[in-house]
Amino acid sequence: MPPIFPIRANSHVLEEQSSRLFRSTLPAAWSTDKPESDYGIDFRVNVYDEGLDTGLELLAQLKASEASCGKSYERITLKTSTYNMMKNKLQVVVLISFIRSENKLYYILL
Repeated sequence: MPPIFPIRANSHVLEEQSSRLFRSTLPAAWSTDKPESDYGIDFRVNVYDEGLDTGLELLAQLKASEASCGKSYERITLKTSTYNMMKNKLQVVVLISFIRSENKLYYILL
């Protein structure tokens, strides 16, 4: 009998692809880190200007889909509690939708 191995869920592959594309679109001087606890924020982005830390921070939430919704816009669904938490943040929050079939990111600042 052949050995049995764990199967990587498609949602994990989508998440990895969206994270890689998101990070690759940022300026090289900026830094990103993943919060230890994911409560609606996937990345903290620190903004640098000519090597100087500006103190500016962007919070990013990524959502990934296989295909576009076929409209002139993309839809992101959040729990009300997640939206409320993001709305109360002092930092700027960006919601990002990754569409695998297009290999594109769509975003909106909250």
